[in-house]
Amino acid sequence: MKIVYCIKSLHHAGGMERVTTTKANYFAEQGHDVTIVVTDLSRREPFFLLNPSIHVVDLSINYDEIDGTSRLRKYWHLYKHRKHHRKLLTEYLKQAQPDITISTGYHEFSFLHSIKDGSVKVGEHHGSFGNIKKEHRFSSKNYLRRLMAWWATRSFASHASRYDCMQLLTKEDASFWDGKIKHLQVIHNIVPIHSDITAPLSNKRCIVVARFSHEKNLHEILEIWAIVSAQHPDWELVFFGDGYLQQSLEDRARALKIDTSCHFYSPTNTITQEYLQSSILLMTSHSEGLPMVLLEAQEVGLPSICYAFHCGARDVICDAIEAPGFVVPYGDRHAFAEKLSLLMEDEELRYKMGQAAKANAHRFSPEVILPQWDALFQSLTKEKK
Repeated sequence: MKIVYCIKSLHHAGGMERVTTTKANYFAEQGHDVTIVVTDLSRREPFFLLNPSIHVVDLSINYDEIDGTSRLRKYWHLYKHRKHHRKLLTEYLKQAQPDITISTGYHEFSFLHSIKDGSVKVGEHHGSFGNIKKEHRFSSKNYLRRLMAWWATRSFASHASRYDCMQLLTKEDASFWDGKIKHLQVIHNIVPIHSDITAPLSNKRCIVVARFSHEKNLHEILEIWAIVSAQHPDWELVFFGDGYLQQSLEDRARALKIDTSCHFYSPTNTITQEYLQSSILLMTSHSEGLPMVLLEAQEVGLPSICYAFHCGARDVICDAIEAPGFVVPYGDRHAFAEKLSLLMEDEELRYKMGQAAKANAHRFSPEVILPQWDALFQSLTKEKK
């Protein structure tokens, strides 16, 4: 089988690059002919190790160069870049004649489905659009925001329905799109780390791993910590990440007088060790796709407490055979604080949930997830014939 993945670049250490590399390596090891078509590699080396048999084709569109321009100029350059991108990708696919072509959701998503090269077209979505579909129904005086949400929803559904198959990360997200998008397939993310060691869960430390940005809703964790820390002064809260909200978060921690038990650290390439030294993972995001952080916590046997954000927490925690943590109603700080205090105080419950988390991680292991992709591609190519 000849397989082509389309992605913006491979030089970043992001989740998209990691997942795409893992899948490409798997299919190459199975003996398939795999190519990754990028737009912005610019002679930089891929961050993750690729199987030597994988071909990398750089179309050199360079979308990055328009990021710093004014809004009006950006739209004009984006139009020109996409037009050029479509032309070059069409030429390549007609020459390469792949069996399967996959969009990972970047700029090619809006036009790949209409390229007539004979290949099966698969769209991947690594975020969550269910929350947008729901939000635009809410009463709000911000009519522009509602209109933009409605348009984003309609545009995504329109393009997604033109693919031979559209892959989403969670059953929860798929439920929002049922009836709006044809040929939906749910395949979870792969847990991105492997650990033969599980966390002892004896250290009085909670951990947060996230970008310091709006969608992660990290100020909420500080408010919750202010509720529980007075009753548990021997526990600490650590953040690993960076971003434009770091100073704001540090200022809020000082204002709440929790800065002595709340600490901020830069991202680290030894994050597995930090998980192993912690006892509870906390997440209060506004929205997610299927958070890698939550899967990483499962792999090291770390119980988690999450808001019921769209999407991912329910698929990971609520669908487990035994509960590896708690999912609390979105925005209910006191319910979150109550569950957090419970896990802080009950070491036996922490250990039980930690064991359940480690067992649950197998659902997202490469040996479970990758054959699902293989079966999907085999069925799609058979249908095409």
